[in-house]
Amino acid sequence: MLNRKLKILQLTTYDIDSPDHGGKLRCSHIRTSLRTRFNVETLSFEWGSKCDSSSFKIQLDQGKMAESGIDGLTVDLGIWTYLKGAQDLMSRLSEMIQSYSPDIIWLEQPFLWPLVEWLYSNSVVDSKTLMINSTHNIEVRMKQKFYEDNYPAEIAMKYTKLVDEMEKRATNAAVASIAVSRADADYFESLNGGDHVAIFPNGHTVPAYNNKNAKWKSFFSDSEVNWVFVGSWHPPNVNGLRDLAHAMLKNIKSGKFAVWVLGGAGNGLEAIQSFEVNSFPWLRIMGPVTADDIDAAILESSGVVLPLWEGGGSNLKTAQALLSGKCIVASKFAFRGFEDCVCEPGVFLASEPMDLGELLLMTKPEKYYARGKIVHDFEWSSILSGLPDFVERVIKTHLKREVR
Repeated sequence: MLNRKLKILQLTTYDIDSPDHGGKLRCSHIRTSLRTRFNVETLSFEWGSKCDSSSFKIQLDQGKMAESGIDGLTVDLGIWTYLKGAQDLMSRLSEMIQSYSPDIIWLEQPFLWPLVEWLYSNSVVDSKTLMINSTHNIEVRMKQKFYEDNYPAEIAMKYTKLVDEMEKRATNAAVASIAVSRADADYFESLNGGDHVAIFPNGHTVPAYNNKNAKWKSFFSDSEVNWVFVGSWHPPNVNGLRDLAHAMLKNIKSGKFAVWVLGGAGNGLEAIQSFEVNSFPWLRIMGPVTADDIDAAILESSGVVLPLWEGGGSNLKTAQALLSGKCIVASKFAFRGFEDCVCEPGVFLASEPMDLGELLLMTKPEKYYARGKIVHDFEWSSILSGLPDFVERVIKTHLKREVR
């Protein structure tokens, strides 16, 4: 099997060619690392204006979400619900995957596990095709709280059970898993006896100046202090923003202070029916933006705020903030996995949303903070350098077991 360049099919719940949030970035950099030694194609799914299966970048018709029982909070779970009701699309998928004939299925997060199961049971992929489980978090723990916060108890329990089953079945079926933290690795080891679980922490790249900097400098000119938060529509991001906003409701004078929310987290906040966005004029929700916009906004800002109080894994945004050299005001929880960096210059931490809000108002950021070598060890190129070797060890071990 190792006498030729092996083919990996990476499965994602979003297009990763132009990554604009943490999950996409992790998947994209994993692919870059794997491509140093393997052929890698990414089968991605995005919701759009129409169904398009002309390539491995599948677009699903968001106009049909409602009739499939899918809403904005279940778009990840809903991909399989949509697919199993779209016979022509499934036929097209089967043709493309059979033609590619992967040696390894690389599953990013558990939400596409039912599709993987279908590929095996319908002989779209050979039964000897290996599967590697690429985890970003312990999803069931986060999703349970998110569902309980937004649905009636019976529906929340139903969705939580679905995620739990997907996560466990994917882990048990995989020949190996990668995790982002020791705590997450311990959980996945407990599910399959610890067979081939490796830790590849979250990282980032150093933000670079680009042609968007002038635009963001202009945006920020209306406020004396401009903090940036970057995050996807992900429960810990949305809940953290909500808690910070409520903690600061009465403490801010409009025009002096702004928190700019880049990515889907702000849209997730707007989707919470009980959250009155108009009560927080200092909260500037920008929605998804480009990677260049994110770099420019961070570099032109007063600093980065990380209002995170829940979740698994480690926080990719923390690595991004540390590498930027900008001021960081964060929850202590946001620095899990980065404990060795809490004493780096320009890092200010709080235990509760109220304390974090006070820090945001009191802190007088410097333009740049010079940080130590330990911070630069969080660059993706360093973190993922050993990933291809790990995959090859897994394959060789599996082949030896087959011989026995």
